[in-house]
Amino acid sequence: MWLCGIDEAGRGPVLGPLVVAICSIPDTDAHMLEEQDVDDSKKLSFARRNELVDWFNEQKGERNWRSFVIICSPEEIDCAVYDKELNLLEAKKFAEAIDGGLLEEPSLIFADACDTSTSRFTQRIIQHSTSWNKELYALTSEHKADQNHRIVSMASILAKYHRDAAMLELQQEMDVEIGSGYPSDPKTRLALKELIQPPQPHQSLRWSWKTVETYWNEHYSTPLPMRKSYHSTQQTTLF
Repeated sequence: MWLCGIDEAGRGPVLGPLVVAICSIPDTDAHMLEEQDVDDSKKLSFARRNELVDWFNEQKGERNWRSFVIICSPEEIDCAVYDKELNLLEAKKFAEAIDGGLLEEPSLIFADACDTSTSRFTQRIIQHSTSWNKELYALTSEHKADQNHRIVSMASILAKYHRDAAMLELQQEMDVEIGSGYPSDPKTRLALKELIQPPQPHQSLRWSWKTVETYWNEHYSTPLPMRKSYHSTQQTTLF
């Protein structure tokens, strides 16, 4: 039997991607997560997260552990928010993680649920998975699963690690200090002054976020643009 966890990092920031990670280990190795004191990524330092990712990658080579990471762009996030379907987008990304990260082996899967209805979140994941096998897989979605299941904690660490890496790469490309991407971060707030300018906000920003809308409306007289890729499920107009 395989033990699997799925979690995300970066749902709330105004800047940068949402990252989803899945990890899978034999259930007989679960004690190793406890021995390493694997915990929710939010409770760990940057250095400790990196140590645990290195440790996990070593086990991938030695014990055939698995992981799979999905990077969801700000553009995808915006289009989902326009249609008030951010939770559905996350469920779809969790389904993609299952499709890319699971073996054809009996697996117990735990997912950290963003939806107020854990059962709805579970059903959405199953519905959008192209490789779902009800004979092999059992999925449970929970609130605070990253605190209740170490396998989900490990997934949260992997997701956070890859989001941090994406943010560092983005900062190097832009040659601007961008901080964590959260609106409460002083470095991020300072960067927004350079990133929110006509004719449109920077592509790395989430244009649908209230932070961007408020800044734009306070400084510019033209309407805040929408993503050109957006195609509403409620109408046929292409923006």
